[in-house]
Amino acid sequence: MMDCCFQIHPYDVEALRPQVSRALEKRTELRSRKSVPGLWKITDRFRIMGKAPEGVLNRRRRRGRLWSAACLALGIFLLVPGLMDPESLWLLAAVGAVDIVWGAVSLWMGRKRRIRANPFDKSAGALLQGKDRIPLGTVQAVFSEAGMTIADAEREETVPYSDFECCVETEDILLFVYQERATVLQKRDLAAGDLDSLRDFLSARFVWEFSRAQDTIYK
Repeated sequence: MMDCCFQIHPYDVEALRPQVSRALEKRTELRSRKSVPGLWKITDRFRIMGKAPEGVLNRRRRRGRLWSAACLALGIFLLVPGLMDPESLWLLAAVGAVDIVWGAVSLWMGRKRRIRANPFDKSAGALLQGKDRIPLGTVQAVFSEAGMTIADAEREETVPYSDFECCVETEDILLFVYQERATVLQKRDLAAGDLDSLRDFLSARFVWEFSRAQDTIYK
């Protein structure tokens, strides 16, 4: 393989954050799959099972909310007379109380869930921090037979491929994980060499995974 050189340009940090976040998530999944393969077999089996279209799911949610509201109203209707004469109508009061609890719990569980932030977004932000201020032409990453060499004006470090855990590729970036560290390279920064050749060369030495995060941010 001829040497592949990435000449680093400033990163669009905010635009790339979702892809880096997804790549970090995929890396965590790869490590988890290695640790608990049996659990992931079950998870993958459930993933294969088709998910209903969003329109069908919305209709099911609306129908569920209507039934829950009706159950709650029926419970109130039954509970009030039961409380007025608890000795003779205790069963009515009990059924009403159960209906109220069931309806209230169903409505609470069926409420619109707030979209949670991706827990990997924070790590992605930390990994990209300062990369939007890299002076053009001052940092480069070179892949050779010896390993990956990252050099700037002050230092040079070569990481042998035996130290690499994996690479996760998205539309615009390559996330390399090694020695509990991570390096993010932009594909567009490849100044010398061929990405396909690099991919073939490195995937024979450690895990190389493609993770679809979003469409490319570069037009």
